[in-house]
Amino acid sequence: MRLSPPPRSSRQLLHVLSVICLAMGLHVHAIAQPIQGPGCTPGDRFHRNVRIRSEQFIGCNDCQANPPDVLLDLLHKYRPILRLSVSPSDGTCGGAFGTLSLQPNIDPLSPATDLSLRDRFSLEQGRLDMALVASDKISNLLLSTRNHTASIKFATTPELNAPDVERMRITPKGHVGIDEKNPNEILQLWKRMTFHVGFEDDYIGYNVFRDATYKPDGTVDRQFDRLVNVGQPFNAPPLKLGMSRHGYLELGAGAVSGQNPEVDWYEGSGTFDGFAGLTLRNIDGKACASLGKYYPWQDTRLLIRAFTRTTATTNALTNALVVLSSENTDLLRVRNDGNVGIGVESPTARLHVRSGGTSATSNALLVSNSAGSSLLTVREGGKVLIGPSTVSSGTHADFRLSVDGKVVAKSFVATMTGWADYVFEPSYQLMPLDSLEAYITEHRHLPGVPTTQQVTSQGVDVTETMVTLLRKVEELTLYVLELKRENAMLRREQTR
Repeated sequence: MRLSPPPRSSRQLLHVLSVICLAMGLHVHAIAQPIQGPGCTPGDRFHRNVRIRSEQFIGCNDCQANPPDVLLDLLHKYRPILRLSVSPSDGTCGGAFGTLSLQPNIDPLSPATDLSLRDRFSLEQGRLDMALVASDKISNLLLSTRNHTASIKFATTPELNAPDVERMRITPKGHVGIDEKNPNEILQLWKRMTFHVGFEDDYIGYNVFRDATYKPDGTVDRQFDRLVNVGQPFNAPPLKLGMSRHGYLELGAGAVSGQNPEVDWYEGSGTFDGFAGLTLRNIDGKACASLGKYYPWQDTRLLIRAFTRTTATTNALTNALVVLSSENTDLLRVRNDGNVGIGVESPTARLHVRSGGTSATSNALLVSNSAGSSLLTVREGGKVLIGPSTVSSGTHADFRLSVDGKVVAKSFVATMTGWADYVFEPSYQLMPLDSLEAYITEHRHLPGVPTTQQVTSQGVDVTETMVTLLRKVEELTLYVLELKRENAMLRREQTR
């Protein structure tokens, strides 16, 4: 474990050593000369299980060129187990660094040891653990730099004889970076993930962080900036999963333009209302969500806001919702102009349904009641059925509308190609009354009028029947006029 930041001078390091020795009940200059033992060198001072090396450096009053290391060893059988080493960082007394390391049964300063191992946190020899433990009498364990510009670093040794690699850092601001030396948030994982805890919202971000920059007026511009700029490795559109203090859970997709680091979370117009993401909120005990709009609506499970285009024409063609089949064909489409298409890509009406049937009898639209009975059916061939059954008789299979029940209307208009006014033409041959009487006596119905059997089997053609009845009324009118003429002739004869 490396102690960072390094002390500013060797004298400070000597003070650290003295404090440690005092804590152990020892005085540096009161330590007796050691007895000869394995690993001992001239100049060592030894007392019980503590050894201090490099007496010349301990008593150094002036800077020396390349002074030796200062070591404080905790010994076991004259071998160092725990070592505090102090080495000058620049060859002078003006800068140094200290290393607290767990040492197995090998002496880093022994002539038989590779000197490149000196700066190692620990030797990969044996299976020893090192623990920094506060006893049960201690309230807190403090690890601090006491320097407002210094960070606490954590490193590992990836392989034997390799240099130490920094893995985690705690900055003076309290930001924690894992594989990141300059974390922008309370926790940042490399150049990708950030964890933000703030006054307005908390979030997990990808390629984004909250940049609290002070503006000239003294306020703070808490905008979002991306971690990696365009053209750099691992550049990706910013994303965030945010938890707002207003009770919102939001999943946002950010956009950036050029080299500008600022992230835009809103759609085209840049208004706060058009949020480029999904928002979830509990409203009156109900989960309400919105897509494309920042605020969900009350009493609305899912609110979808269509996006806009630059012109009104293209704006109407944008989609608020599209549902596709496994074959990527349209199942449902809701356009920004309000048109809804079922099975159609470009709906041209408020409800535009395209049948997927393969025959004329396939259903394009079916509406049923709660019992499952058909109320309205539209067939692939164009027939419309109202009611559960198809009403058709005789040769009328070419119908367009079938109604199983009564039809009530205030008005009914039928278009026809002909009418019965031809009865009043001079060339029209009116059947004599004697012949009409004989026909009725024989057939029991008027000439040209369907019989009971025909109506029962074929039904009644309303327009044709109306024309027939009008023809009979006009013929009856001619009969009345003829009787009037005959009656007038009889009266004249009687008056002679």
